[in-house]
Amino acid sequence: MSDNISIVTTLKNRAHLFRYNLEALSRQDYDLSKIEICVIDGGSKDNLYSILDHYNDIFTFRIAYADRLKSHLPIVSNCPATEWNLACKYIANYEKILKIDPEIVVKDGWLLSEVNELLDKDDTRMYNARCFFTDSEGWYSSYEDIINDYTRHPHIAEGGFFSRSKFYFCSAFSKSRFLELRGVEELFTMGAGYEDTQFREAYKNRYGNYEYEITATAVHLFHGHNQSRPTKEFANGRMFQKLKKQDLNNVLRLRSGQLVRNENTPWANPAMLSKIYTIKDGSIIDIKDVNDGKSIELDLPF
Repeated sequence: MSDNISIVTTLKNRAHLFRYNLEALSRQDYDLSKIEICVIDGGSKDNLYSILDHYNDIFTFRIAYADRLKSHLPIVSNCPATEWNLACKYIANYEKILKIDPEIVVKDGWLLSEVNELLDKDDTRMYNARCFFTDSEGWYSSYEDIINDYTRHPHIAEGGFFSRSKFYFCSAFSKSRFLELRGVEELFTMGAGYEDTQFREAYKNRYGNYEYEITATAVHLFHGHNQSRPTKEFANGRMFQKLKKQDLNNVLRLRSGQLVRNENTPWANPAMLSKIYTIKDGSIIDIKDVNDGKSIELDLPF
């Protein structure tokens, strides 16, 4: 398998955190010409493109906008699962994928090398990184501050508190195997769809493996959405109230406390995507349309 890696991130108004993510990736002990950073923007109103411009002499970016009104869900959702699926299917060029949230800062410089080696060794497994929350967002002033002074609050892993996260904040996997399972569902179990038990069970049933073996440490920068996590029951109840007000057209039903999608419904609607722009050295070098010529164009500052 090639050493090329597609790094996938979905975001909205996270540029102030994403800049530390990119700084950490720029310091990886890896040939950065072999990676691309795939960004789906859910409608940011901040300085995202200024941050991207600052790093476009280091990375090749593939950028698209996602219109959340065109999701397969008949509601406006802040859940990034559909965008993650879209990025893996339509934007990522490479077989090896590292899905990483914009507020994740990788502490150890061997992450990409480790991801490359793990997927070469066995691409039937999905690998999650060690992941720790920080205390608060008020003290972020530099990459060095984050790396040197973060407080270790471990994410929960299967079986209780452990060193590696059970959430998809920093995960590596094979693109083809991920797509065989149709990607992750938007279950709203934690308000953001990260703890997708159905996907884990499907992965284990199909391939017999689901592992947490990345030893590189990831620091999860605390931000506002982490202050109040709804319970599964509350989140599903909230979604159910919204769904009752919609004309579902047999798209979704709520069964046993979980959202269930009609198999005839596209799991990731390409109509959500704008044209996909590849940015390198400050210039647009390629434009791709995955919606039969109907994708909107972006006015990018490149």
